[in-house]
Amino acid sequence: MGCAVVSTRRLSRRRLLQGGAGIVIGASAPGYAARASTAPARLDADVIVIGAGLAGLNAALWLEESGARVLMLEGRHRIGGRVLTLDDLPGHPEAGGNGIGGQYARALDRLRQLSVPLVPIRPRTEAAVDSTCIHVGGRLMHARDWAASSLNPLPPAYRASLPWEFSFALAARENPLKGLEDWLQPANAVLDRSLYELVIAAGGSDAAARLAGVNNSFAPDAWQLSSLSLFQSITWFKHQTKSPQAFAVKGGNQRFPEAMARALKGELRLRTRVVAIEQEADRVRVHLADGQRVAAGRVLISAPLAALRGVRFSPALSAPHAAAVAQIGAHPVYQVHFAVRRRFWEQDGLPASLWTDRLPGRVMALRYSEDPARAETITSMVAWINGAPARLLDRLSTRDATAAVLRELNEIRPATQGALAPLTTVSW
Repeated sequence: MGCAVVSTRRLSRRRLLQGGAGIVIGASAPGYAARASTAPARLDADVIVIGAGLAGLNAALWLEESGARVLMLEGRHRIGGRVLTLDDLPGHPEAGGNGIGGQYARALDRLRQLSVPLVPIRPRTEAAVDSTCIHVGGRLMHARDWAASSLNPLPPAYRASLPWEFSFALAARENPLKGLEDWLQPANAVLDRSLYELVIAAGGSDAAARLAGVNNSFAPDAWQLSSLSLFQSITWFKHQTKSPQAFAVKGGNQRFPEAMARALKGELRLRTRVVAIEQEADRVRVHLADGQRVAAGRVLISAPLAALRGVRFSPALSAPHAAAVAQIGAHPVYQVHFAVRRRFWEQDGLPASLWTDRLPGRVMALRYSEDPARAETITSMVAWINGAPARLLDRLSTRDATAAVLRELNEIRPATQGALAPLTTVSW
């Protein structure tokens, strides 16, 4: 697979990508070139694609366009992976991927090919200082009061940064990367230190570093978030601004994977969990949880690495791939969506959205009305929770998790008492 053997020190995504991250298993030499099928009839497909997210679906379409017979297997009850439109909620909010950047060339090409209509992206977060309030250290305040607050622990140069902006502002100032692949260069391995170290080097305190890791979308805290990862994200964002317009799919982003699935010629099986993959002399055999087996000349895996921990490989994965499966996890996200019964923000005189260092995390007011005349109407709200608090909620029942979030939100902001009605939860 073109992967170098890694040393015994902990594997990073950067080191895995340097070695070649893709997992393609075949009955002959690697380097599959899609072509018209010459496989014996006993094979279920030329290629089995595991995982029906956007990447897996696009790979399957590419393979079919090149003449291959494809069988897709998806362990969940739905397609789309990290794209999920909540069609049964007011405004149809996105629980997963919210937008399609102007530099998303492959996605835009596929959307055009499938004639999927696009609309301007719907903003999900309210970063402006006048559109949210902050609860830190037990105190609720308007975001515009944060810079002068005694609870603001950020270094002098960053005191005007709102809590969720600080890590990005710091990384943008310190970022030495220019190109999108610079983070993979061996010379930049020295940048692979924690956000905590970056904060301290910039004159920040432990309190500033802790705050930088709260509600972070990349890692549970500043000690576990790589500065190199942040630098790469900043570099990526800069390149995205070359095409500043961002899009969403008309009717919800879920329409994208649905259109891709409709375009497939081969079979797509949902609720089909893979438990073992065996490479034989003339085929790759895939064992399913229900006892069935399917076979193909190649198997392409498009699934989160952590999801492969329950899959037995024969022969075993190469050392870097085995280390990646064992070590690289997924950053947990838990969402509680609410309907708004009462305009509670008029009662306490603060903006509707809230950012807090306690359990509710980021509580965002969503304005997803399809009526232009009601563009400012709040259609629903979501408590977006990352990291350790999300993992805690995952261990509770849906009812208990929702009650815990609502109880803390009512304590933090008393005006919300009786104003929010739980609609649904989403756990990633």
